[in-house]
Amino acid sequence: MSNDFELTPAMFQILLALSEGDSHGYAIMQEIERRTGGEVELGAGTLYRSIKQLLAAGLISEKTKGQATHSQRRYYGLTPTGRRKARAEARKLHGIVEWARDTRLFDPRKA
Repeated sequence: MSNDFELTPAMFQILLALSEGDSHGYAIMQEIERRTGGEVELGAGTLYRSIKQLLAAGLISEKTKGQATHSQRRYYGLTPTGRRKARAEARKLHGIVEWARDTRLFDPRKA
């Protein structure tokens, strides 16, 4: 994976959803919607296009789940590289939020 691979917001949300364990596409969409209080709703096209790009970049991998109830379901999990990339992105975003706080454009107590 190239270090200059830029995550889209949708890709970062997917990595966050997978940070607690393997999941399939529909469950990823539900987790993102739940975690964002409905603020972020990924459509199926955006989700699976982003998953395809994350797979190609080596940030996630497809998992096999034995005799799954729904044999068509594909499960995905973070790779070690994906976990590092997600951490780096979180640090970058934290820095941006700190900057906004320093300029008094953002007060988390009033968010």
